[in-house]
Amino acid sequence: MFIVSRARSNTARFCSYACKVAAQDNNVSTENEKVRKSNRYKEWRKEVFQRDDYMCQICGERGGHLHADHIQPFAVFYESRFDLDNGRTLCVTCHKLTPTYGKPVSYVKGF
Repeated sequence: MFIVSRARSNTARFCSYACKVAAQDNNVSTENEKVRKSNRYKEWRKEVFQRDDYMCQICGERGGHLHADHIQPFAVFYESRFDLDNGRTLCVTCHKLTPTYGKPVSYVKGF
């Protein structure tokens, strides 16, 4: 049982859109996707950006569209996913030049 507005009381099957998405996931999301959507991961990214003063650690670009890059690949090194020493701030251009950017997990496992 859940509470919704009167306008939705006859048609609602879920209390919110977030509950609907979670119920309909049916384990379609990979474990890596679920971790990347977690609050813990978002906090890790924020801490990496703050530590690096929102500056790309390769070219020095400040601000703009930045990525929090895992030095040891996220898909392989589970134990260091949230280790600040395993993260660095990179601009999109520099991130695309890293050896594991956009590679499938099978490739990264050979890292």
